[in-house]
Amino acid sequence: MKSKLITLAVGLWIGGFYASDAIAVPINWITPTGGDFDDPNNWLGGIVPGVMDDPIFDLPDTYTVTFMTDPNTGPLSVTDGDVTFSLGGISYSVAGNVDIGGSLAVNSGTLDAGVDINIFSGGALKGDGTLLLSDPVGGGSVLNSGTVAPGNGAGIITIDGNYQQSAVGALEIEVGGLAAGSEHDQLFLPNPTSSAMLAGRLNVPFINSYTPMVTHNIPFLLGGNSGSFDIISLPDYQNDPNTPVAVQVVYPMESASLSFVTPTAVSSAIISVPSFWGEPSTWSGDVPITSDVVTMDSIAPFPTRVDLDPNTPASQRAFAHEVNISSMSPTAPFTLGIPSETSLSAISRVAVGENGIVEMSGGAVFTNLVQVAGGGKVLGNGTIAGDVVLGVDMGIGEATLSPGISGSAAGVFNIENLTINSNGVLAVAVVDPNNFGQVIVEGNASLGGRLVIDATNVTALIGTRFDVVVAGTFEQAFDSIETVGGNGEVFFAPVVPTPLISPGLEALITCEGNGAIELHSTGDMNLDGNVDADDADDFVEGLLDPSLYWSNHCFMFPVNAGDFSADFTFDFDDIEGFTQEVEGLVAADIFALIEQMSVPEPTSCGLLLLGSGLLGATGSRRLKRSVRRSD
Repeated sequence: MKSKLITLAVGLWIGGFYASDAIAVPINWITPTGGDFDDPNNWLGGIVPGVMDDPIFDLPDTYTVTFMTDPNTGPLSVTDGDVTFSLGGISYSVAGNVDIGGSLAVNSGTLDAGVDINIFSGGALKGDGTLLLSDPVGGGSVLNSGTVAPGNGAGIITIDGNYQQSAVGALEIEVGGLAAGSEHDQLFLPNPTSSAMLAGRLNVPFINSYTPMVTHNIPFLLGGNSGSFDIISLPDYQNDPNTPVAVQVVYPMESASLSFVTPTAVSSAIISVPSFWGEPSTWSGDVPITSDVVTMDSIAPFPTRVDLDPNTPASQRAFAHEVNISSMSPTAPFTLGIPSETSLSAISRVAVGENGIVEMSGGAVFTNLVQVAGGGKVLGNGTIAGDVVLGVDMGIGEATLSPGISGSAAGVFNIENLTINSNGVLAVAVVDPNNFGQVIVEGNASLGGRLVIDATNVTALIGTRFDVVVAGTFEQAFDSIETVGGNGEVFFAPVVPTPLISPGLEALITCEGNGAIELHSTGDMNLDGNVDADDADDFVEGLLDPSLYWSNHCFMFPVNAGDFSADFTFDFDDIEGFTQEVEGLVAADIFALIEQMSVPEPTSCGLLLLGSGLLGATGSRRLKRSVRRSD
């Protein structure tokens, strides 16, 4: 109680500021299940924060704080968790900033910030309350570098002050109908002297099974505004070819609205030199906007390329309803380049067709769907805020996703969901644990097709694990896993969980479609981490029945594990390399196993003759290679 009296004694109002600012007392909320603000049991030390104290909400929990009186405190911080202020019609006055690094919902009342409300990266401000910025000097602002999401469902946040959204901030507007507050979100600035400065991302989820129609108009910002959004995303948009609908963001005086319109068509011009998205000469019409269906299809005999440009505002942020990329010739592909600090917002989809390439080098794509057809490629590293599907019913050849460009191993793609169909390929290069291609999937990865690993420059130790696909959930597994560039010395195989062995039962290899691979020495046919006599049965199985080996060894063809001759085939020429690798094993042992398995071809006579030749070639060179291991 003594410390509280001291605090009150020095808490003097001097010239519009508190003299105790330098010695403000932080007090932490300690009840993870929520409770009343005025209950001392909810605060560290049993002290309810007053005007000279700084309340801190830093618990990593979801809870609601209720209010019985109008509190007055010093600066407020919400640094973690998901906190709801249920104000019940009262006003909470803060003498200073409100800092939000966690999530704060302000409902049914007023949060009066003496200066600014700062929403940091990772933080979120939600609810249907009123935010009063009563800075007596210059007028306070909501400074958004995180997320502002009006409502609890559809709702309105009222800001009596300014709103500034940075390039990394996001405004989330839920739309479920035409009525503001009850069917769609709105940001309302009632003070005629207030202003809204826009940048960053506009994210528009649909609620209540909403289906947009041409002529629908959604005013989501009322109040003076300047600037525009850099990124526009409608994550729940579903393309209906029978009734196509596109969206435009319009910025009339004192407001901003979503306007649903009929899509229009824009094509790229035939260009012989690289050009930029924001240049009018790149297009047959105007530079595309969010309602345009963009076709980038070259019939030219030379490669064609269009880039976004981080150094030119007009080319730094690209917009379209749909983007289609293809070319007539594999020697003259059409490439869309998306470098660092640039972004493409394609509301409906990006379709990468035959001989089309999307080359990313740190940029971002915001769309519902990236469809890669046979002969199409997505290369590099960056963020795809949408689903990626490799392999669709068009195009010739395989649809490729490759983290890394031109042999660069350390490419990383971050995407929402991944589907690899039978003609899809995930191609990664691996050097060491700090340098390998990877796809990080926020949601589900449905694997199939081929996983191709380039081991040309690998320096990792045998036994090193690489998670080339990381996902929230997995479905299925790759149809095949192939290593190229191993030079007959190493190969990659799926990570095989250690089996539980019961007495009297044989241990079986079990496979998980989990995107993890492990480096093995060539000859480790049973994938146990060792090259020894225990691999002989599997070696012979791979020689005689590659399909059986494939089904028994996690969808990996035997050429990966046993190609000692590095000729991209697995055949009798590899017996010599295998017997050199395994001490005490000779070619005659392999041929005896082949005879034992009773396969009619090749003939016994031919096997004996071939075996005699191999024995003569290998009898004096049975040396065991030094095997590097990570353990």
